[in-house]
Amino acid sequence: MGQNKPRIFHSLSERNPRRHSWPKRFLGWLLTFVICTVVVTIGSILIIPDRAQKLKESASTVTIQVLDGSGIGNVAESMIMALKDNGGSLLFEIAESANTSRYSFDETILIDRCGSGKGDGKISEKAKLIAERLGIETQKVLIMRYEENIKNIELTLIAGRDYRRYLEKLNQAKEASL
Repeated sequence: MGQNKPRIFHSLSERNPRRHSWPKRFLGWLLTFVICTVVVTIGSILIIPDRAQKLKESASTVTIQVLDGSGIGNVAESMIMALKDNGGSLLFEIAESANTSRYSFDETILIDRCGSGKGDGKISEKAKLIAERLGIETQKVLIMRYEENIKNIELTLIAGRDYRRYLEKLNQAKEASL
């Protein structure tokens, strides 16, 4: 009768054939990962700069300070909401919303704190866009540069007692854009 003879293995792979297949599987997964990473990187280099350029051209950010100079209450917040909801090519970063020290502003005032940057005494393009959106004549926009502009505020809007006129203008522009 047959005896069970112990089996003699000549190599490790004969003993456990799956033992040495893990490096092949690992290399396969590694190669797949590397290929995917290269494809994504190349795609982002080719596609994302175009999108970023379009976004940069279509929208820029303006840092604005909105102050209530009317003494009516919640006027600054109303102006902020109307500006933000108005769409357009400007995105607003509200640096500050507060009351003025005196409620003596009959008219709404827009102050350009940077100017055109050319030293020619002209207002910036952002100030022109905001003035146009509000219906303020560009000749009435004040330029006041501050050396210590810690919050990097570009524009200051002081809402006067005539603020309702500007809110209506912003709301009309919003409805027209819909």
